[in-house]
Amino acid sequence: MIREDYIVRLVKKLAKAISRIIKLKESHKYQEALITIDQTFQQLFGLNSELLSSLSADSIINFFGLENLQIEQKCFWIADLINEEAEIHESKKDIQISKSKYLKSLELYLEGIKYGDNSIITDYFKKIKKIIDKFEEQELPTEIKIKLLRYYENIENYSKVEDLLFRLLKLKENKQELVDYGISFYNNLMAKSDQELINMNLSRDKVINNKLRLEEIKNLP
Repeated sequence: MIREDYIVRLVKKLAKAISRIIKLKESHKYQEALITIDQTFQQLFGLNSELLSSLSADSIINFFGLENLQIEQKCFWIADLINEEAEIHESKKDIQISKSKYLKSLELYLEGIKYGDNSIITDYFKKIKKIIDKFEEQELPTEIKIKLLRYYENIENYSKVEDLLFRLLKLKENKQELVDYGISFYNNLMAKSDQELINMNLSRDKVINNKLRLEEIKNLP
């Protein structure tokens, strides 16, 4: 009960802060908005904006601890604030800073999806798409592209999963991780009925062949 009250208080504080930040953005009070974001980071998470922005998504998760059942919520909350920073810098024409912030928020949204369940993560799909649309695919780091596989699977864009998966494999990096993900992905598809696969513009033969293809890649030296 105490823990639930704590989470509710955090949500209310964050919502109030985001509302204030949006109003400041709309009034073009960008510096004041950035100061508010920094203060919110310190109040809610005990870290300032500069430090959080310098940490990788994995470092942020390790800082809060994987045993924390609300880790996906914290990923989303931090991503929301960094995303606000990105939009402010975009409005200020600070393009490189803006892109860096967008990528960090995207990575945290994608991490949140990994830890969260469907009752939570679907609220963030539009935010993720909005950020993705700001980049050419070649601008996205490989580690983010790998995390995008799960996002595309969650939104049932299976053709995108297949296309991205096999293009990533051509880079000959992260082979084991990609192959293991791909085999699991095709196992999930094989559990579906023929009609379900047809409705997804997939065929059972293609699913089986691609799984076999991945198993062959896995066994290569």
